[in-house]
Amino acid sequence: MGLDIRVGNSFEEHHCSHNLRELAIAANIHSQLWRGENHPEIRRACHLVEPLNRAIAFVQANRESLLPLNPVNGWGSVDSFLDFLAALRDDCQANRRHGFSVSR
Repeated sequence: MGLDIRVGNSFEEHHCSHNLRELAIAANIHSQLWRGENHPEIRRACHLVEPLNRAIAFVQANRESLLPLNPVNGWGSVDSFLDFLAALRDDCQANRRHGFSVSR
């Protein structure tokens, strides 16, 4: 189980384990991704690029202090979360005008 995001008509689905929720909260991106319905201003992929950039910068700058948030069950890590954010950001940049769908 987890968060799955698909940008536009892409066949690629970006998956993030729910176990990384605490990392998403720390990086201030949880609400935009897990609870997008609370952000009517985020309707297209282009609207996610800046929040994702901020989250990526935060995780990169604070990687060591975030390591204790790695799930003890091994389902995800700070590094896999960073990979998820970067891949999603890149897809959003490439498909800026498209919408996106979220499944959780």
